[in-house]
Amino acid sequence: MITTLLSDPNLANKNIVYVCSSHNHRRSNSIYLIYAYCVIVKNMTYKEAYQPFFGLTPPPAPFRDAAFSVCPYPLPVTSAIRGVSKAIELGHFVYETFDVDQYDEMDKLENGDCTWIVKGKLMAFSGPQTNRKEISPGVYTKSIEEFPALFKKYGVTGVIRFNKKLYDRQVLIRGGINHYDLYYEDGGNPTEEIAQKFLKICEEERGGVAVHCKAGLGRTGTNIGNYMIKHYGYTTDEMIAWCRICRPGSVVGPQQQFCADYEHKLLQQGEAFKRKAKGVLGRGERGGGMRVEVTPEKPGLGMSGSPEKDAMRGVGYNGKNSRQVATSPIKNRTRARPRTGGGSGVEGGRAGNGSMPAVSGVHTSRSLRNVNGGGVGSGRVSGGVTISRPKSSGGIGAGRSRTGGAGGTGGGGGTGGGGVARSYRR
Repeated sequence: MITTLLSDPNLANKNIVYVCSSHNHRRSNSIYLIYAYCVIVKNMTYKEAYQPFFGLTPPPAPFRDAAFSVCPYPLPVTSAIRGVSKAIELGHFVYETFDVDQYDEMDKLENGDCTWIVKGKLMAFSGPQTNRKEISPGVYTKSIEEFPALFKKYGVTGVIRFNKKLYDRQVLIRGGINHYDLYYEDGGNPTEEIAQKFLKICEEERGGVAVHCKAGLGRTGTNIGNYMIKHYGYTTDEMIAWCRICRPGSVVGPQQQFCADYEHKLLQQGEAFKRKAKGVLGRGERGGGMRVEVTPEKPGLGMSGSPEKDAMRGVGYNGKNSRQVATSPIKNRTRARPRTGGGSGVEGGRAGNGSMPAVSGVHTSRSLRNVNGGGVGSGRVSGGVTISRPKSSGGIGAGRSRTGGAGGTGGGGGTGGGGVARSYRR
């Protein structure tokens, strides 16, 4: 729309004014929209695009995760745009060829609830089930049997499951899809073994990898994010921002700090991987680089006791209820930025559901909500690893039920920031 207005000869001598309210969340969303336009369409660097907003008082309220507990990891608007800028730099987002209609169709529950985070390589989707489920009158999710053709169309050769078994994995294997079970508990963080197994699977799969937990948000986003940090050099903030722009609600609660703590090790492993691929192993690389232990703790609990379930519910806080954020029972701790980057610090705004707006049709209001900073612990994990590879190729996936909402910022309703708010039901 802005491009159309700017190219209209009748408006050549006129200024175009973007008006928004003074509400913290809508203000941040509006700044993000202008910021994103400058980076995506006008090819500005994120620093150049942010110059008009530098020193703004009060500063833009940061975005937050989709959990109900106190936000442990506020995400500045600058970090959100850095995520977009990084994706453009790496070719993970190409404005001229991005297909909005395809994105919207894939995102629908009845079509599998699938989202490319890195197109052709990493896909997130909600956990499939054996039988179809009615999500609205006459509209059903796909059964597990319906997905081989869908994943073959997308070029997916492997599926990774992080949640409990709700379908027979042999259906996928018979359909020609490699299937991997890497279970650990909802809302938690992966063990070192699971995290490294995930990375190895993705590195070895010849095609795309479709990843799911229950909602395809928390555990799914965390592990996809680890791969993005290791192999593409995203910082934690950039990764979280891009995952949420693509699939709002990704990376929840203590999983954010886990990724920040793990970032330095992943970047080291990524450099070693590249050197090994080039046949130029440096001295001391045989051991895989510096050893860093990440100790899982108990997950931060929201209203349901599960950050991922809270994200699935999608019960937002609008302007009237913006202070109604559940306090985490876990003792808060100060957020620690990763050693290699992040974004500039920004003062927090009031808690609420001011979601991040859409970028060229990419809906985001499931993910980034404004809030004051806080802190919660990390997540305890458990589970084993089961790997099976079929002889043929193919693909299967599925989706959970999710209802659509109207949206923008500050919860359901409101239009200042754009985007489409989502609500979930169990």
